[in-house]
Amino acid sequence: MEYKLELNTEGSSFNIVFHNLIFSTFKINIIERYHENQNAPRKLLETIIKVRTLDNVLIKGKTGNGRVILKDRKFVDYARLSKALRSYEYRRRLINPKEVEQNYIDFLLLVLIANYDVNSIL
Repeated sequence: MEYKLELNTEGSSFNIVFHNLIFSTFKINIIERYHENQNAPRKLLETIIKVRTLDNVLIKGKTGNGRVILKDRKFVDYARLSKALRSYEYRRRLINPKEVEQNYIDFLLLVLIANYDVNSIL
């Protein structure tokens, strides 16, 4: 499946970061909120995932909400994958960037399948 991963898209500030994962029929918006203190190390506080059509129509999830807030184990797993995308090794290509991206995308697709009706997306 073809995709385009956009990390740190426009509108990003110190404490809010936006990512997009764009497929041929839909896109996944990821919003990360970090601790606000600029002197302390960055700590991920919250992650929100939204699924939209390519013309920015929000797709409702199985529960009727248009967003998924990651909690507990899913949040910990996401934080680990997100940290790998921000790492020095990833940026300098000291590790296989395709493998890191694929793990990140696989996780997002699992969240999508668990929380959205896939037939309405495709």
